[in-house]
Amino acid sequence: MAGICTSISNIDPNIQMKQPKTYDEQVSILEMKGFIIEDRQECIKFLREANYYRFSAYLLPYKLPDGTYKPNIPLKRIQNIYEFDGKLSNWIFHCIEKIEFYIRSQIAYYYGHKYGSLGYL
Repeated sequence: MAGICTSISNIDPNIQMKQPKTYDEQVSILEMKGFIIEDRQECIKFLREANYYRFSAYLLPYKLPDGTYKPNIPLKRIQNIYEFDGKLSNWIFHCIEKIEFYIRSQIAYYYGHKYGSLGYL
């Protein structure tokens, strides 16, 4: 494990690190990027739950080659995509879980009957 973690003393002091932003500053950044925010407090509530960094990946389809963003996109549209993605992930996991349990059950049944109580060994 040596070498995997970097101690703070090894960080180059000349590197300019991004400073943490308040929720209000995060909303302002979204507005500066051109997204329409209908309810500032609702947006702050959402960012508290979602995390700006994680949510910002959902902004990428709206990013133009010059680094700016398509104008006048309601942030609520992107929030809806984010929330749909979470629901879809949960549904897929639920389906996979059922398949996994079924396969494990079949394997346990097979080994138990073929090799006895200690068949898993």
